[in-house]
Amino acid sequence: MSKRPLLRRGPSGPLAAKGGLGLIQVGYDQSVTSQTLPAAVTPFSVTVPRNATPDPLQVVLPDVTPGNVLEIDFDLNLLNGGEGAAAFNAMAVVSFKDAPVFPGDFFAINNSQASLQPLAGQEAIWRSLSAVVIPVDAKKATVRVAYDDNDTGGFQIGGTDAFPQSPGSTLKASEIDSLSVPQPGPSALVPVP
Repeated sequence: MSKRPLLRRGPSGPLAAKGGLGLIQVGYDQSVTSQTLPAAVTPFSVTVPRNATPDPLQVVLPDVTPGNVLEIDFDLNLLNGGEGAAAFNAMAVVSFKDAPVFPGDFFAINNSQASLQPLAGQEAIWRSLSAVVIPVDAKKATVRVAYDDNDTGGFQIGGTDAFPQSPGSTLKASEIDSLSVPQPGPSALVPVP
């Protein structure tokens, strides 16, 4: 019996590699300190921290290639520590500058928004997976997660030091060779709201 490689099927037939290199590089980050998030006075004006310093939860991919695909996956494990139901929205943001400053040097990925409205004391997981084509002249990608809590405050992020059911919040960014992505996603870069 001959062994043939298994091919995944797409909407129009088998998806075979067209000489692409596949995954070029990938980076991960995880929140390590549980803490109450600062209230977002202006929507999406702050990013999720990874520790108490607060350093941002972020992934930096050096030497990205324009035209390749940047795939971003994040999950936020949060607890509504407020007194009532409250809305929380998060979205992936990315900069292609060498030393970016948030928010001015960042773009939002329009299809990356995750939204929930948990009750007081309820834990919830916000999850998003999106991809965008890396623009012309990009040399590196810095990815973070911006949020809007409607200026309510009280949302607590779980770090690896707590929340035993779902410790930490994670961010993953991957660069994928454009020839390995036969059907790119519909996402686009837009100004941070």
